[in-house]
Amino acid sequence: MPPDAAANWETFVALWERAHAIRSFIWDHPASGERNLLGHFLVRLRRFFAVDFCFGALAREGEREVVEIGIPKTGINRLPADFSRRCLDLLASGCAPIVWNEAGDKFGFRSTILAPMSSSSARPFGFVMLGHSLRKSYSVHELFLLRALAGDLSRVVRELYAGQQRQHQTLEICHDLKNSLQLILGNVAVLRQSLGEARAEQEERSLHAMERAVDEILRAVNRLLAEPPRDGGVACSRKNGARRSDELKNLSKL
Repeated sequence: MPPDAAANWETFVALWERAHAIRSFIWDHPASGERNLLGHFLVRLRRFFAVDFCFGALAREGEREVVEIGIPKTGINRLPADFSRRCLDLLASGCAPIVWNEAGDKFGFRSTILAPMSSSSARPFGFVMLGHSLRKSYSVHELFLLRALAGDLSRVVRELYAGQQRQHQTLEICHDLKNSLQLILGNVAVLRQSLGEARAEQEERSLHAMERAVDEILRAVNRLLAEPPRDGGVACSRKNGARRSDELKNLSKL
């Protein structure tokens, strides 16, 4: 391998090793909402790239509100109005980071870089931004890692969204089921009343068995409703993290 190529490779591996700490955080972060996850991610991203400001935005499909986090928070005041929506429109046609140098007053920083957070559809659902008051150049390795880190965060956020959607659907099903079971209990009571005191012993045993079965199902539904929210699929990301850790070890041996 030529000396320059070897030096570039060593530089990349060193950056990869440093970035692995951020990956580990993403994969192992407890699911406490996308806002919390994004905020902690941006703190680490700012430290990794040594920039003045990190910003992230998430726009859930079908919702107008955009989750926006800035590190430090005061940096948000330097951004123009409707900045997140405008950036999402700019990123809609591509997946590579966009770099602006000498951006001046338009974006509040002399050097700005945006990395999209992609989804299963063509349009990104969010992005992360690095802003620096002075002109700052990024190497090919740094741009690659920024895109990779944004991609990892995208997968975890999508899994969180999917988990939240499953939980919402489960709650709806449980409430519908409870209503149906209560209706069955009401019908059993009406049937018992219509049979009157002259009902046969076998009829009473059947009615009692129906009530007991419904009560058991209701207890099971209530236990399900009382369970705390799960991690929304982040465990899958942890498995991906373990696999990528092995890939990193293989890279270091080359």
